[in-house]
Amino acid sequence: MPTFLIIPALIFAGPGAGTTFSLAVMFFVVRTRTVEDSYSLSGMAQSIGYLIAAAGPLFLGILSDYTGWTPPLIILMIAAIIIAILGLIAGRPVKIGNQKETNN
Repeated sequence: MPTFLIIPALIFAGPGAGTTFSLAVMFFVVRTRTVEDSYSLSGMAQSIGYLIAAAGPLFLGILSDYTGWTPPLIILMIAAIIIAILGLIAGRPVKIGNQKETNN
């Protein structure tokens, strides 16, 4: 990758990463029916997400030591595409969780 493209790539990647996290946290609330479902979904998703997020930089750093930065950047681009696809799926107007309705 030419070095003059690094700064524009980071300018586009930074806001995307920040908005992705905010959107993911919002989905825990707007896609569930009850508070209990929301914190159950949030706990499960965040524990798995943080486990992956903790291993990612280490893995990409080790990979870059052996191969240079092209393969790690390709992996990050693939991850961005996967996030976009999963975001489209998560953005559907569907509620998840306990199906029983409460009458007030």
